Amino acid sequence: MVPDRWTPDLKAEIEWTTDLETYQKATVSIPRYNEVGSLAVHFLRNGQVKVFVTNLILGHPDYPLTGPEAPMREGENPVWEHLRRPLES
Repeated sequence: MVPDRWTPDLKAEIEWTTDLETYQKATVSIPRYNEVGSLAVHFLRNGQVKVFVTNLILGHPDYPLTGPEAPMREGENPVWEHLRRPLES
């Protein structure tokens, strides 16, 4: 859950594991947001953790993760195809 209003000192503490034995932790600043939404957490290829608040889903054309950090490795696609299609009326 994120606060309704962003403050400059807002941070998230992220803990994760890839083998259930060794755990890692990172404290990262949450970038400014104007509208409350979900906290998105991305583990980048370079080992960094990126977080931001968004109301968009991964795969949306305006999703905040862009540039060289955004592409998935070939064969990886966590977004279901039906989520990429516009809603039918």
